[in-house]
Amino acid sequence: QDARFSYNLVTLLHLITISAHLLLDEDVEQRQKHSVDDCKRLLQYIQSIVNKKYITKETKYSLLHLCCNENTDTITNFIRYASQPYILIDNNHIYSYFSYPCVKTARLLVFCGIDVDAMNFTRNTALHILVRNSEIDNTTAIIDLLSNNANAHIDFADHEGNSPIEYRHNSHTPAVVKRLQGKMGVRSLKCLCARRIKYGRLPYPIYLASSLVKFIYKH
Repeated sequence: QDARFSYNLVTLLHLITISAHLLLDEDVEQRQKHSVDDCKRLLQYIQSIVNKKYITKETKYSLLHLCCNENTDTITNFIRYASQPYILIDNNHIYSYFSYPCVKTARLLVFCGIDVDAMNFTRNTALHILVRNSEIDNTTAIIDLLSNNANAHIDFADHEGNSPIEYRHNSHTPAVVKRLQGKMGVRSLKCLCARRIKYGRLPYPIYLASSLVKFIYKH
């Protein structure tokens, strides 16, 4: 049951990716083929899906986690054809030419209100996932999207206490981390205080409201 649900969620992600390429097509003529009403209706469907906050059963991955992970499985077969992503349906088999991380899918999910700071079972946010990728271009583009447009927290810590900037994974990681470091700017006083309280081992849970306790815990 758990595996089936996760499989279905990945399938749902692919459908959202198809929608993203339809709604965010850079070709104006192609985009104008779809009526305004159809686009609005499609956006409403995706927003309703995002509002459900679906996650995989085993790893607690959200749709954004899956979208940012280069290891996300495809529907049936993963095939790269030239450099253009699209879907071919042949003899009841669906061959996906999409790959992840996908900028357009991430942009659509953010627009529809996805929680950009959601954590999986190891307390990884989407930014933690992005740091692990070996693919650079789309990874950095999504980092820009999440940090510039969606105000994602760059300093949320995973179960080992590491923020995305502190993570070390592969040879590509330094370039991605450098990109993240450029997004830090002046960190908010609230975030600085949260990190200081947590790592100073102060007994904050007994003095603060539950909402603040949760915020500090994420740092």
